[in-house]
Amino acid sequence: MKAFKIYQSEVKKSRLYARVGLAVFITSLVVGFNTDQDKLALGLLIGAYVPMAASIHFNFRAYKKMQKAVWLRNRDALLR
Repeated sequence: MKAFKIYQSEVKKSRLYARVGLAVFITSLVVGFNTDQDKLALGLLIGAYVPMAASIHFNFRAYKKMQKAVWLRNRDALLR
């Protein structure tokens, strides 16, 4: 059960970072098309990849925790 709770927290982190990355990406598109601040738009566009990479990292960690939670549950079920 503890592994599943860790899985849930990792999924929440992954979703948060994905949303932040998407928001920064959309902001860079809006700034790029509506103003002539190309350097700011490019900086935001490049900066959007940092939270996206963190989201992928937390997603892989969550996947590992889910595998562990399933394995532990199956092990406990077999030992009963």
